[in-house]
Amino acid sequence: ARMKIPIELGGKLGRIVLKAHHRDQKATLYWHLDDKALDSTSYFHEQLIAVNPGWHQLTLVDEKGYKLTRWFKAI
Repeated sequence: ARMKIPIELGGKLGRIVLKAHHRDQKATLYWHLDDKALDSTSYFHEQLIAVNPGWHQLTLVDEKGYKLTRWFKAI
């Protein structure tokens, strides 16, 4: 997947919004970007992140240990 990094006023790179859905609405998801822990979410699974252009690995893990990993290219 490709994600376009927005450019803010003044030319600075902006942040992108990542969203996820879980079958169990009460589940807690733990977010990791490029093997670094970001945060956890419950109910509303969204993260606003700043990334540099290039390839990144996003990993989501729930409290039961189920894991989903996806690669994306920020452009």
